[in-house]
Amino acid sequence: MAAGLLTRLWRRLRPGHRLDALRAAGVQIGVDCHLGPEVLIDPDHGFLITIGDRVTLAPRVHLLAHDASLRRALGYTHVAPVVIADEAFLGAGAIVLPGVTIGCQAVVAAGAVVTRDVPPRTVVAGNPARPLGSLDELLAKHRDRLTRLPVFGIDHTSYGDLTASRRDELRAALGPEGGYLP
Repeated sequence: MAAGLLTRLWRRLRPGHRLDALRAAGVQIGVDCHLGPEVLIDPDHGFLITIGDRVTLAPRVHLLAHDASLRRALGYTHVAPVVIADEAFLGAGAIVLPGVTIGCQAVVAAGAVVTRDVPPRTVVAGNPARPLGSLDELLAKHRDRLTRLPVFGIDHTSYGDLTASRRDELRAALGPEGGYLP
């Protein structure tokens, strides 16, 4: 528990340390980006990857700019650029394959495998990823739910003053549809 707290504290105090290393390796990264734990950016071809401003990559997202699946048969590896445009969000475990562009403010659901371009403000999910709807539709759904479901403050998160009693309060208040945290 203490080690996890120290790790979170270090990330908050020095959030750009990973970004600096990736930039030094040639990855183009905009401002105010967040990379969750265990994000994998193609280690050999990162210079082909561009990440825009205010992008969020949740834990275990993989961005791949190469495909070596036919290397033995062809003697070559396919490489292509990957572009993640401004304010895009990629959920936990999402995989983006070579040659894909994720549009501005697009949302890629957790676990999606993105094999084709995602238009701006589009929500995709699945393997392979398919459009579910627009960002505006998703926002409207959640704005409605915010009026019906429990909403908690920062003190109910690991970044706030989360205590055992607050954890119990949160757990007791959540029904099958969940609730919201900042």
